Amino acid sequence: MKVKKLSIRNIMGVAEIEVMPNRVTLISGKNATGKTSIMSAIASIIGGGHDASLLRKGEQDGEAVIVFDDGLEIEKTITENNSKLAVSKDGMSMKSPAKYVKELFGSGFNPVNFLNMNEKGRIDEILKNAPISMDMSTIEDITGGIVDGIDYMEHPLKVIDKIRTYLYDSRTGFNRVVSDAEKTKREMRNAIVDVDPSVTKEIEEKREELSRVEESISYAEQEYYENRESVNAEEQEAIDNIKAKYAGIKEAMRNKHDKIVESMQETKQAIRGELFALANQENLLKQQEHTRKYIDDLEKKIQTNNAESLRLSAAIDKLDRYKASLVADINIAGHTVNISDGKLLIDDIPYEKLNTAAKVSIAMSIAEANMGDARLAVIDGAECLDNDSLSAIAKEAEERDIQLIMFRVSEDAELTIEDI
Repeated sequence: MKVKKLSIRNIMGVAEIEVMPNRVTLISGKNATGKTSIMSAIASIIGGGHDASLLRKGEQDGEAVIVFDDGLEIEKTITENNSKLAVSKDGMSMKSPAKYVKELFGSGFNPVNFLNMNEKGRIDEILKNAPISMDMSTIEDITGGIVDGIDYMEHPLKVIDKIRTYLYDSRTGFNRVVSDAEKTKREMRNAIVDVDPSVTKEIEEKREELSRVEESISYAEQEYYENRESVNAEEQEAIDNIKAKYAGIKEAMRNKHDKIVESMQETKQAIRGELFALANQENLLKQQEHTRKYIDDLEKKIQTNNAESLRLSAAIDKLDRYKASLVADINIAGHTVNISDGKLLIDDIPYEKLNTAAKVSIAMSIAEANMGDARLAVIDGAECLDNDSLSAIAKEAEERDIQLIMFRVSEDAELTIEDI
């Protein structure tokens, strides 16, 4: 089923024109020679809807008609206020013309766009046309459940890539925790010094010794005051006779007392110093016990995070293998398609390194998959094609029984319509 004739009247810059397309028809010319008008007329028929701007300035109505070689005729009439679509065959009108036209032409695809797309655009188009389905039970088994923040309605390979990124980032987080914990553990181990645990017992012994000394001092003080009172009583009895005697005795007692107390005070201070040093040792011991407990906790944390990191690594490996199994069967135009790290590989060769014939074959295969029964492809931007690409597209159209109407900007002052 091929287009036999295209008639246009009062559409944009075209007053009237008739095109008799062949297998591959190339319409060329400078801007404002009518290319856009013809292309817009075809798009108006295929795309439907109403666009008053298509009507030629100053005219009341316009029309675009496509006639097929089997007698089918599609007519689009445009006025300022509305558009009307009619489909007939052998004089019989078709019901639901808009639906019929949509099924007849399919969704449409311009292979030139594919050839000029960036890597991401080509991958998206291939995935959109690749029959891949994802088994959610397999994904949940790999990941351990549904991953939050993932739109599972997207294309399966996109979903898998997003899940892989999530798993990779999660693993990185666990590895970072392990690394930080290992560093802290090493620093804390290096800070530990050996402390004799018997220091606590020694502290108790010193405290008991200090208590005994303090009791002795108290006893000496009490003894001194008791003796002094006794001497004072005696002194009072013989105040005049033995005053000098008892003054000497009192002085001797004072000297003796001072020496005893001074000695005991020195012992007391020494014990306090030892006690202070031992207390520092005891505090250090407690700190070391706390440090060792913290290190044990860090070790448990490291083991837990290492285990989680290993689990995520295993999940990433499984996900990669599952993705590989999904894309293993993608085949377009006899070429094996693979997508790895955002790169499009055709037969294990980067797309950019393919020859022109292979690139065109893939582009035309996608175009064919989007066609309806009319098997027509309308190609805009053909000026982007070199001669090899143009010849390759014409050859593919011949082999696939596809009719092409191609539009190209050229230096021709007049509109040129030629068959390739």
